[in-house]
Amino acid sequence: MVSEGIIKCNGQREKMNELAETYINHLIRLFRQNKGATPSPTEHPSRRSFDETGTPFGPIVPAPEDHKAAKRAALKRDNYRCMVTGCVESAAWDILESKGALGEGAVSTSTNFCHIFPPSTNWGLEHPSKKSYAENVWKYVSAFGIEGDFHRLSNGLTLAGELHTAFDNLGLWFESKQDGPENTYITRTMRPIARVPTTEVTFTSTDPALELPDRRYLKLHAAICRVAHMSGAAEYMDKHDRDLEELSVLAPDGSSAELFTAHLQRRFLID
Repeated sequence: MVSEGIIKCNGQREKMNELAETYINHLIRLFRQNKGATPSPTEHPSRRSFDETGTPFGPIVPAPEDHKAAKRAALKRDNYRCMVTGCVESAAWDILESKGALGEGAVSTSTNFCHIFPPSTNWGLEHPSKKSYAENVWKYVSAFGIEGDFHRLSNGLTLAGELHTAFDNLGLWFESKQDGPENTYITRTMRPIARVPTTEVTFTSTDPALELPDRRYLKLHAAICRVAHMSGAAEYMDKHDRDLEELSVLAPDGSSAELFTAHLQRRFLID
């Protein structure tokens, strides 16, 4: 699909620019998620919930239907730790310590459930404009052989806060090795991040019913990260963000229309 679009441009700069803008708005912006958003905090566990369910945060649902349930299930799956650094979710620290389940050298952190694909592109599409835009987005995604329901546990990772921000800003991605072990990845970053290993990481689940991040989703995310930085698209979108922050009102001559349109498209993806 990508090569076909390039061929159809027949080397014409204007058409090539339009094609590039299309992929920026429908693929790169898809993965470059809600920059600067404040994550919802992990609810504090109770001794009663642990005693009744065997987990610090209450019942676990293998197919979660909202963000809170997804985070709870992912924490159980990921042993209440960041999948990359191994740091323990701070809200679970006391209970895990009382059970002797921390391990030697444990360090605490605040974790987030980090979506690979934004959940709002797959549900909550009552608004006609949002539905239409989401349909266009998935038309491009399906060209890479990915379809289905993304509102599931395999669409997310438990990550420490700084890593979550880097992942959403295309500054952290995971590359699988050809013919390498299953669920084993090499971490890649745009710049060094504290405690992020430069070697392989292997994702494991504490429960076979709790599925690990989908290899295909991470592969597409990694490809988008590489293209965004190699092409300069990431810097282009950073500039859009800075320009939008400095924009107090729309320019009467219409010069800010493109910026406003890009902002609306992004809101359709993350709201």
